[in-house]
Amino acid sequence: MVEGKKPIHARIDNNEPLPSDGGTTFYKGNGYRLTILVSLSSFGEFKGTAYGPMIHFDDTFAPGNTKQISDVRIYSDDELRKLLRWN
Repeated sequence: MVEGKKPIHARIDNNEPLPSDGGTTFYKGNGYRLTILVSLSSFGEFKGTAYGPMIHFDDTFAPGNTKQISDVRIYSDDELRKLLRWN
């Protein structure tokens, strides 16, 4: 999802609440939950969008200490548009 493509092994999780941010989407897969964060953000003078995947593994799938992996980054409007190939 880092490249803006939809996950092929997970489906929309309709049990999650609807977000009121920039378009965050929740998915559920076999042994994990995937959140694609899209959140309008500002840091001082910089305004942009926090975007990227966050994976949370179920205990049965990943019984170790690492339960989450995240690749959320902050993008300017132009950078995000290029990444997701929006016109």
